[in-house]
Amino acid sequence: MNTTIKDGVLYEVLDTQTQKVGNHKITVKLGENSLYNAEEFNINLTIIKRDANISISTNTPTTSGNLIVDVNVTDNEKQIDSGVVSFKINGKTLLDENNNTITVNVTEDGKAHLNYILPSYIGSGEYNITAVYSDKNYERVDVTDNFNVDKSAIGNITADKITTPKGENTTINMTIKDAQGREIYGKTKIAIKIDGATVLNTYIYDGMLNVDLITEKTKVGNHNITVVLGENSRYLKGNILIPLEITG
Repeated sequence: MNTTIKDGVLYEVLDTQTQKVGNHKITVKLGENSLYNAEEFNINLTIIKRDANISISTNTPTTSGNLIVDVNVTDNEKQIDSGVVSFKINGKTLLDENNNTITVNVTEDGKAHLNYILPSYIGSGEYNITAVYSDKNYERVDVTDNFNVDKSAIGNITADKITTPKGENTTINMTIKDAQGREIYGKTKIAIKIDGATVLNTYIYDGMLNVDLITEKTKVGNHNITVVLGENSRYLKGNILIPLEITG
């Protein structure tokens, strides 16, 4: 660009918005006139990163459910439309199935949206979520907030009827799922009742129920088996109803 100086003072506003972060050299060339020879000198210009502001909001997921995190990124109340956001739960970086850091791009409206399925080892309770914003033109910045994970419901489930001849025992073999259709995870204490009377207390693992019940002395006719799943850190108490018929 061409400009003029007056009484040895050069005043010019340069548009540096598109310049990359780092060191740059500005060269000023003075033209020759009747009093002075031509001259050239350099000015060092350093472009530094700007400061961004971020805020986050979350839902309240259930165990093994979807954690939704919405991030808003601004610069002096103006939406930023570049950069990426990564996340940590209780200080642990979220990784994908290939063990790579999960990152979400910031869109042109200054938003980053995460939909993350909570791993099975996260039980109910309070956790903190940290969003980390990175961009070539902005300083790294993070913000932390708390979110709660609620226990999942098992729900009241009625299974198919079991028919057993008189004088034989009964086998129950099924996979137990939560109210969202996900196989339950971990160790769960159960009680099994026949017509309201407890006949077995035991534990199941990862929702696999495979037990033998002593029903050889149960009378001929229709009965009700109730599997009661005890409440734990991941699940609310739940019942599974199984009709039982003893044939003669």
